Amino acid sequence: MVSEKGKIVQIMDEIKRQTQYRYDGKLLTDVVHADYGIVHYEYDGTEGSGR
Repeated sequence: MVSEKGKIVQIMDEIKRQTQYRYDGKLLTDVVHADYGIVHYEYDGTEGSGR
């Protein structure tokens, strides 16, 4: 599934497991995996630089 801004917000595999993507503006902030594990991204304000 793609948002109205053209960002991928959800992917579903062939056995219907979902991975979701969350954004703050242009920046990816979280990836929520099918097992509900979450990877969180933070940015320091420098374009292209993540922590």
